[in-house]
Amino acid sequence: MKKTINMALVWFKSLRPNLLSLVQPQEELPKFNLIIIGSAKCGTTSLNQYLKQHPDVYLSSDVGINNETGLFLNNSFERIKSLSNKRIRQYLNDKALQKAITKNYRGEKILAEESTDYTKFPFRTVNHKLIKQQSENLKLLFIIRDPVRKIYSQYRHFRRHQSSNTSSNIAEEMQCNRFYIKSSCYYFQLQQFLTHFSDHNLKVVLLEDLENSPADTLKSIFEFLDISTDVLPKLDLSKKNVNNQIEEKDFDVDLIPSAQITELLCDTKKLESFLDMSLLEKWPLLRRANDNLTSQKL
Repeated sequence: MKKTINMALVWFKSLRPNLLSLVQPQEELPKFNLIIIGSAKCGTTSLNQYLKQHPDVYLSSDVGINNETGLFLNNSFERIKSLSNKRIRQYLNDKALQKAITKNYRGEKILAEESTDYTKFPFRTVNHKLIKQQSENLKLLFIIRDPVRKIYSQYRHFRRHQSSNTSSNIAEEMQCNRFYIKSSCYYFQLQQFLTHFSDHNLKVVLLEDLENSPADTLKSIFEFLDISTDVLPKLDLSKKNVNNQIEEKDFDVDLIPSAQITELLCDTKKLESFLDMSLLEKWPLLRRANDNLTSQKL
């Protein structure tokens, strides 16, 4: 009998934390009102550093890799796969991760979260339902660059960090791996968000503008976020996360299969229409690829 009572007590104690959670009020975590959705190899590290210098912006510094936490990826498996890092794996659920990200938040006007994995559809998917539980006026920031240059940068990254799984021939690599093109079709990636969020809450930034006119570009971002434009972050125009494993000759645009150049151009035209601006003027490698393609047809 005594043994039975002891077992019952052990069982009750094991249930106690769960029972208490049912009656105790759930902790209210601060809600994000800005998400930086990418794009990878397009200057997100520099953008992050500039934004964190503004006193009205909070971005976590000690969770994730390069400040990317992927809180809103569709499931924890994708998050762990994309951020194979102990600081991410230790958080077993979204609530715990969100609490870790916001632990040093002190009421700044902008509470931001970031992951370039948000614009790698269909290789990564986003939990839009979870995002909609955040601020009603949530804004999205998307930084992009010449897609041909982005492809080469991504290829160099894979050659350096995943050389055994990446072909030394970029044309062959791109034929086998659709990731390069899909993640560089920016309008295609934006469509995954525009079906859920208003385009008024989206700002697209060109890395070329951030490099050539950093002060004006940052001011336009601060205006979009409705924070003080009097703050000018310390500008560091050095390139971040640069990989130098591939020789300069590999920037030959003819190395990219023509069918995939056509796909990039088609997507860029849609993006130009959406943004109401000419992008080929700012993207010399894609423009050169377009000229080469045109001359082949003549």
